[in-house]
Amino acid sequence: VTGVQTCALPICAIMPVAQSNLARTHRGSGDLREDYLAVLDYTTVISFSAYAVLGVLSLPIIRLLFGDQWDVAAPIASLLCVGGAGSLLSGVNGILLTSIGKTRVQFIMNLFVQPLKLALVIYFTLMFGLKGTALALVTVAFVSAVVSTVAVFNQIGWFGAAYFRSVAKSTMRSE
Repeated sequence: VTGVQTCALPICAIMPVAQSNLARTHRGSGDLREDYLAVLDYTTVISFSAYAVLGVLSLPIIRLLFGDQWDVAAPIASLLCVGGAGSLLSGVNGILLTSIGKTRVQFIMNLFVQPLKLALVIYFTLMFGLKGTALALVTVAFVSAVVSTVAVFNQIGWFGAAYFRSVAKSTMRSE
């Protein structure tokens, strides 16, 4: 289990509960925005904190686990932690879209994001090596977050101010 996957473990426990709650709210014609923002709050405050700690402590963690010869991997690990935070946002958005039966929308998003990911990873890896690969993955994580957030807004209505307040609040808590 890698560090980025370790951060996802608490979220793996939350997501099935969140998905069933969102689906129940959708079936009952409740306010999906409020429940979605609650899920976003819980998942981001936990994960952003974990990614921040892993990113800041990547050098000592890598030294402890693998020794001094892996010190050059620490900046890459820190960069991947930033990408993990971006991936979390698109993951939460995916849970909402699945909960309301919009898997086709997710499929279309993936048709856009995955070829972009492949192209960026190949290009950045050839141009900049492993740091380029990490940068490409971080870029795609945030592009995916933006695309999936737009899809969520398209499906359940615009609530951008509340969304960005929620993400900003979780970001401030994780510092």
